[in-house]
Amino acid sequence: MFQNPTTTASRGAGLILLLLASACSAPTPTPSAALPIATVAAEPALAGQDTFDALVRARRTLDLGFKTGGCLAQVKVGLGQHVRAGQVLAVLDQADARAAAAQAAGEWAAAQAAESQAKDAARRAQGLDGLGALSSAEVSDRALGAAGAGARAQAARAAAERARIALADGVLVAPEDGVVTEIVLEPGQMAGAGAPVVRLASGRPEVEVLVPEGLVLEPGAQASVTLWDSAAPVAAHLRAVEPAGDPRTRLRKAYFTLEAGQGAALNGSASVRIARAASGPAVRVPLTALRNRQGRAEVLALSADRRRLIPQAVMVVALSGLDAVVRGLPERREIMADGLDRVRAGQAVTVVETREAGI
Repeated sequence: MFQNPTTTASRGAGLILLLLASACSAPTPTPSAALPIATVAAEPALAGQDTFDALVRARRTLDLGFKTGGCLAQVKVGLGQHVRAGQVLAVLDQADARAAAAQAAGEWAAAQAAESQAKDAARRAQGLDGLGALSSAEVSDRALGAAGAGARAQAARAAAERARIALADGVLVAPEDGVVTEIVLEPGQMAGAGAPVVRLASGRPEVEVLVPEGLVLEPGAQASVTLWDSAAPVAAHLRAVEPAGDPRTRLRKAYFTLEAGQGAALNGSASVRIARAASGPAVRVPLTALRNRQGRAEVLALSADRRRLIPQAVMVVALSGLDAVVRGLPERREIMADGLDRVRAGQAVTVVETREAGI
């Protein structure tokens, strides 16, 4: 990680030029076919970091209950258990519902048989009135009987479907992946229709932190989160920040989503380190990546084909340990890391090492 800037722009620029003056006077070797070099990417400069205490929470909390009321027969999950979408959470006493569903299914089967018999009788009666075997009234009665049997069969089918749905409504399933945070009712208690039985935390874990109103947070701002049970920091990004804070404390809530926090313990404590962006488009580069050219600092940027180095003037605005904060260089631009005195204009190079920032 780069350190925070500690000096002013004028002092930084002067010190840079003094440090690099001797390097520029060194003799330049005869260029070879391709000079092996190491490169590093210019990183965004940070003006500082703030650390806050935070609470790990779920993105959403779902109150889950049955669509129909009844006596709770069984809870199939435990507190803190991770569940998958579609997993059964709880079941009502379904003895009456099963009996009603069986009766409705039987009535539907009987209605279907009666409909089939009535339709067959009506079909056989067609044309018999013309032969004198049946009267027109009898033929009409059989047709009406078939129509009535069909209507009764449709009603029985609808009743059977309602009974099946009522039976299914006695089983509570998880609508999505999550963690059980509370079991509201115990087996034997009456559950009202829609009343919560299980509370489920779902969505990617995030941390809730109180920050000063004066702290400017850009959309998607990055942060580093350290959980209470882990020493390794987890990357996070800003999801939302409340527009106004508490008028007494002048603090407002900000929510950072963890990039990889599936194992984070909900309601656990954490510390959040938030980087504050430096004013102006500044980047950090190693001191060894700078050289003095006619009283100005410059870097050697790698060309698009990665075979040439392009001199690029920069303005030093501060020093930070072994790094310099400069303007005039785009973020993530790849530059020569050290040994700039070995390079002549237009000389071919080959990248043999790409270093991480701060190394």
